[in-house]
Amino acid sequence: MKSQIDSADAALAGGGMSPADTVECERRLQKRPGDIEARARLVGRLSMERMFSAQSSAAYLEHVRWFVENRPRDELLRSGFVIFAPGMDDKGAPIIERLWRRHLKRWPDDLEILDAVAMFYRFRRSNRGLPLLRRAMRLDPLNVRWPKEIAHLYRLDALVGRRGTKSAASNALNYFSRALAMTQSHRDRFYLLSDLAEMAEIAGQSEAATEYAQQLLLDAERYPTDWNFGNAIYRGNEVLGLVALRKRKVELAEKHLLAASRSNGSPQLGSFGPSFRLAKALAKQGHWSQLGRFLQNVAKFWTMGQGALVKWRADVAKRRVPDFNAAFKYRSDLGKGR
Repeated sequence: MKSQIDSADAALAGGGMSPADTVECERRLQKRPGDIEARARLVGRLSMERMFSAQSSAAYLEHVRWFVENRPRDELLRSGFVIFAPGMDDKGAPIIERLWRRHLKRWPDDLEILDAVAMFYRFRRSNRGLPLLRRAMRLDPLNVRWPKEIAHLYRLDALVGRRGTKSAASNALNYFSRALAMTQSHRDRFYLLSDLAEMAEIAGQSEAATEYAQQLLLDAERYPTDWNFGNAIYRGNEVLGLVALRKRKVELAEKHLLAASRSNGSPQLGSFGPSFRLAKALAKQGHWSQLGRFLQNVAKFWTMGQGALVKWRADVAKRRVPDFNAAFKYRSDLGKGR
């Protein structure tokens, strides 16, 4: 059951708070620690700031710990604002894990608890999250959320090379396909197509990848004001470009590379940045002609990646393959925030 205050929306609003608003939220918490809206707003603001400040990281941990201890079923804990990434949260993660294990022991079949704990494990120990999501799917077999969550877990494995890239992508594709079959809303099906296209391409299923990517681009025309529009334009073209490159159609691949970079952006593309799989593949094969223009276009929407883009343009000018992998450290519909 949703709380009266939508904490995930409050966290989203918190991402754009001014310093004065931040101070006001902190003041509210001093007077009333149970002020859910103020605390959620601070989580939203600190979720990005903690990457650059040890003080912000400590404050973020304290607010998340409060939610896990006092409101373990809060939707905020199942959102993209609460992520404990390896290498970034190694000190705080064990504290949160102990709390979640305590809750699991007390409520082993609570769907909201299972979901939140699986979300916690997604980026750290996905093998611990899978059994929890499968248990949830057995308890609640008609809920599309579970195959989607399992698919996202396998998707992350595929992107970071855990458990075998193609195998993980095939598993993700299987569960995304299950979710698609259970989804009636055209808009929700549109959201799934991005992941289906990506996982089909990584799994080596070029025909399916092309079909999903083309449908994704067609459907995007119906939703030009949707938050996912920019993601769809980028993802659809990147997948089609990768398929073209696999078929040695370099000019077509470069055409899709530039089409992807002409995306109007999105909350995810502007913060965590886009995938650079096609750009990296072209660079590794020595196809440099469009990479500089591609990176210039990406700079128009990836506001948080300006420093990296300057370095990568310099690399491309010297015919060096940029370290695009660095862009994945905190990316992905890792940062969905929805």
